[in-house]
Amino acid sequence: MYTKHFWFIVIFFIVCAIDMQANHAVEKCDSVFDRSSGLYFSVTDEITKEAKVAMSASSTVNMNSYPELSGEVLIPESVIIRDKVYTVTTVGYHAFRGNRTISSVILPESIREIQGKAFYNCAALERISLPEGLEIIGDGVFGSSALKFVEIPETVISLGAGAFSCCRSLKEFVWKPECESTLSNRVLAETQVSDVVLGRNIRKLDDYSLGGISGLETLTVLASDPPELEGFPFDKTSLALTTLCVPHGVEKEYSETDGWKALGFLEIDGIDNVIRPQRISISCDRTYFIEGEEDNIYAIVYPANSDSRDVSWMSSDDSVLEIDQYGNVRANGVGKVVITAYCKYYPNVVCQREFTVMRSNVPKEYVYVTVKTSESGGAVFRYKKFDDVIIEILPSEGYEIESVTVNGQDLTSSLDHSTLGLGKISESKIIRVVFRETAGMNDTQHISRIKVISGTGVVKVCGLSGGESISVYDIEGRLVGKIEKAVSSEIAFELSEGNYIIMVTDNEKFSETYKTMI
Repeated sequence: MYTKHFWFIVIFFIVCAIDMQANHAVEKCDSVFDRSSGLYFSVTDEITKEAKVAMSASSTVNMNSYPELSGEVLIPESVIIRDKVYTVTTVGYHAFRGNRTISSVILPESIREIQGKAFYNCAALERISLPEGLEIIGDGVFGSSALKFVEIPETVISLGAGAFSCCRSLKEFVWKPECESTLSNRVLAETQVSDVVLGRNIRKLDDYSLGGISGLETLTVLASDPPELEGFPFDKTSLALTTLCVPHGVEKEYSETDGWKALGFLEIDGIDNVIRPQRISISCDRTYFIEGEEDNIYAIVYPANSDSRDVSWMSSDDSVLEIDQYGNVRANGVGKVVITAYCKYYPNVVCQREFTVMRSNVPKEYVYVTVKTSESGGAVFRYKKFDDVIIEILPSEGYEIESVTVNGQDLTSSLDHSTLGLGKISESKIIRVVFRETAGMNDTQHISRIKVISGTGVVKVCGLSGGESISVYDIEGRLVGKIEKAVSSEIAFELSEGNYIIMVTDNEKFSETYKTMI
């Protein structure tokens, strides 16, 4: 009888545990996928009908969020969730963290907050449009991204710690909040920003807020009363070659105020309250567009502390290339066009660039093939002809292919050794490859004596008997190194950081090859 009661209690607790786990999974996966934008959203306020951009369902805070997205990402102003319309007001915590392929983000006017590390470690992110009305930028939001230029709206009144830390391509930083604000710590740590401009409403600099900056040339503080310094705001930032610019008439206050007078600036200059822009530069890495293509270009006004940094745009021919007030362009027709950028309140400060729009030979309707693999291998595309695509799957040494699915369908049995033929691509496909550890060699590794050893900047191929040919390909299939005939038992290749395919062929026994991915 006691035994029966014992097992009843055990089963009861197991059921409770399963129920708790199920509820936890529901809470963790409460975001909804929006097909039109390719993003996940979750409701933040049911009463005001507000939503936020969430992490992709397969991501964790340490993984590449939205790996299927690349290039420009447009976040919509509203989204439909369970047949109700919600306004998108927030970019959520870690939303795009670790993405390696997104280069530009356009935020809607409805965004009020970007939460912590939303774009952290987005290694390809160079441009983002921050809308007027944005109020909060959280901790580490753009840390370790590739931002080259960012204009912070005056409506931003809270800038989190480390918001732009390790953004090594960023050259200037301007923040003129419309309300009294504090500059948080590590905002620009480990950057090479040369010009920093702080508006008249900055009342306090936190400890290490401007610490860790290499090559700071000019610090402009527009506040008439020197902001309070907490701890050591400039720790590890050399100010011996930095000029401090403050409003005319208050130079003495800065040079005599405790904290400021001990910083050791190169000099303290008085500046006019109105600083006219001197020049404007259009920043764009390309000179042509493809018909039907959309992109974004931006302009930089110099000096960084100019009274007006508002830019207006104009195209010489909208039927070729049109541009809106935010620098978003659309290629409408073939031809040449001149894009003009000028300061909104100083129309004589002008910059012009000529662009070419070319006809596209590919259909305007695109399909995408996304390959997702575990960390124990990779895959490359091979093209026999325009409409015949083959995926070559390359396990790392000591691993083999366990399964391959295409849009959820298991096609492992369709593999021809390590290749998968897709034929003509008429719809988007997501291919998932899973590898497993194996005690033997992979199917493509027949020369058991060969070993590949990778180190920092160097890859060594060992165990050669002499006479083998060695080819090194990058992940896109380009040949980056080749030895026609090995003359020693060890060959070294100097390679930059990345993934490579090593192929060794025994020239006496052409059927014996060794292939792996590192």
